[in-house]
Amino acid sequence: MTPIQLQLAAHQIGMVRSSRAGALDEWRAHQRQVAALRVEVGAVYAPYPHPNRALVKALYASVREHLISRAEFAACIISIMGRHHA
Repeated sequence: MTPIQLQLAAHQIGMVRSSRAGALDEWRAHQRQVAALRVEVGAVYAPYPHPNRALVKALYASVREHLISRAEFAACIISIMGRHHA
């Protein structure tokens, strides 16, 4: 991370802490700093580590409620994990 990205992260953490503490003035000060730094930093993307988590939860709930069979559940999970069978 660059120093500007570190400053941005520090102010974002400050926003969360001040929001939880109920310090609106502090939160606004951090928000202004974050807005100014975002212009310099640009877009910072962090990929979501579990992109299919909601789908897997829905599949598990469907199996638990007997809406789909275990074979269908297994086929969907294999597909989600990227292990396609012919």
